[in-house]
Amino acid sequence: METFRRNIRRRRRLSTDDRENWTLVDNDLTNTYVTGLAINGAGHIFAVTFGGGAFRSTDNGDSWAQLNTGVPNATFLSLTINVSGYIFAGGDPLGGLVGVFRSTDNGGTWQPFNNGSLQGTVSTR
Repeated sequence: METFRRNIRRRRRLSTDDRENWTLVDNDLTNTYVTGLAINGAGHIFAVTFGGGAFRSTDNGDSWAQLNTGVPNATFLSLTINVSGYIFAGGDPLGGLVGVFRSTDNGGTWQPFNNGSLQGTVSTR
């Protein structure tokens, strides 16, 4: 079983042996203040950050690609993926983006998804 966690310095670590050993997996993350993680059906890992936008790893965290088309340097506080594979991220006004943003192309591009109905911070716990 693979398990992800972050430590006090907000670095991402991966365990593949039921949390016995941990490996640092935030290579290429230009912003390691990660506020949300999600994994889609294809096994791609998505991370959203406070001030650095969104990232995707297709190789179990060995490398990360920035996914900020439509949301440059965004501050996101939450992330989820629905059964159709659409990715939703909650924005924060401190990052200039407010409300919910959606990607329908595996994180390639992002569009506002709240039609102006949400005007504050969007986070989940």
